[in-house]
Amino acid sequence: MFVGVGFETLQPPAFQFYEHDAVAFHVIDSPDGDSARGDYGGRIDGIVRPLLRWTTRSLPAKEPAASPSLAGTRR
Repeated sequence: MFVGVGFETLQPPAFQFYEHDAVAFHVIDSPDGDSARGDYGGRIDGIVRPLLRWTTRSLPAKEPAASPSLAGTRR
């Protein structure tokens, strides 16, 4: 994989630079079962699939917020 890097300012809007192939790296997705692929041997779309640890938890449902009253509002 080759990555280009560019820089542009917003105020004032101006293109500053772009460098082709500024960074290069090689991705190896091992079929050994120790990657995000696990033991799946089929095609998986995408370039990089990092093996990340995460947890999930359920949060209690919140009461819906009361809609503000327009009574007494002048327009």
